[in-house]
Amino acid sequence: MMSTRRAILVINATRPEAVQAATTLAALLIKEAFELFTSSAVEISGVATVSVDHLPEAEIVIVLGGDGTILRAAEITLSRNIPLLGINMGHVGFMAEVNRPTIAAIAECIIGSNYVCLLYTS
Repeated sequence: MMSTRRAILVINATRPEAVQAATTLAALLIKEAFELFTSSAVEISGVATVSVDHLPEAEIVIVLGGDGTILRAAEITLSRNIPLLGINMGHVGFMAEVNRPTIAAIAECIIGSNYVCLLYTS
C-alpha cells in the first residue's frame, strides 16, 4: 500500500447536492492527510483538478453522482485497477453501491479502509 493516501473524486458537477457532498467529504479526508484529485469541472478547496491523463495512482475512486457519473469513473479505473465506490446522488442509482449514507459515515469508512461498512450505513 502506498504511504501517501490518495483518492480520486468523480463528481457530477451539474448536481449541487453532489458538489456539496464532495466538498464536505473532501474536508473530512484532507483532515486525515489524504491527497485528493479530480478531473471533474468543480473547484473544491484542497482538491487538485487535473486532466484524466494526469490523475495519480490512488487507493480509491469515489463517485458522487448517478449512473452516468459512475460510467465516467469506470473509464478512469478500467486500466488502473483502482476500486470504485459509487455513492448515489442521482434519482435511480442502479449502479451505486451506497445509497446516501451520511458523508461522515462515508469518510469514516474510507479513512479506516473499511469499505464493507458502507453497505450497512445507508
